[in-house]
Amino acid sequence: MMSSLYIQYLHMGGYQKVEDYMEKLERHEVLDQYKYNEYLNLVEEIFGQDYYLFIYENLKKDEKNYLLALLNYIGVNKIPNYKTDPVNKSYGVLQAKIARRLNKYFKTKQNPNGKFKVKKSKRFGKLWPRTFLQNKISYAIHYKRYTLPEDIQESLRERYKEDNIKLSKRDNVNLPSQYLY
Repeated sequence: MMSSLYIQYLHMGGYQKVEDYMEKLERHEVLDQYKYNEYLNLVEEIFGQDYYLFIYENLKKDEKNYLLALLNYIGVNKIPNYKTDPVNKSYGVLQAKIARRLNKYFKTKQNPNGKFKVKKSKRFGKLWPRTFLQNKISYAIHYKRYTLPEDIQESLRERYKEDNIKLSKRDNVNLPSQYLY
């Protein structure tokens, strides 16, 4: 989740190194909002215990059965036909590195002090780093999925470990083991 948040930040024109971005989240007390056991306590206070907890990793592990379980929960008995074409591919390692450097120069909500305004083109849409980095050619040249540095991952695992252990003890929660060590 945190890798996705950082990549989304870069998509939106952010330019900070991941360490600085995480420090900013820490300073603004954003990281504690991802303690899902605490969050579910609040959900249950307001709505009761009749909810479906969607765990992305479980969907990826067994897409058909997990999707069917979700649909059954909402009263649908079978999986309708749908396309599995990727709609939005995330930046890879190289795209993230280039975006962070180029984004310093473009004026965006994440960087109001950028030197260049994002221009719009009838043919290409917005002309800014994302236009050039999030395309088939860029991904064909080099694509390796971006993940946070190991020291940050370890810090996050430690931060959420206690809450995740509590979460895993809830009924109907099948939390992947990677969140418990």
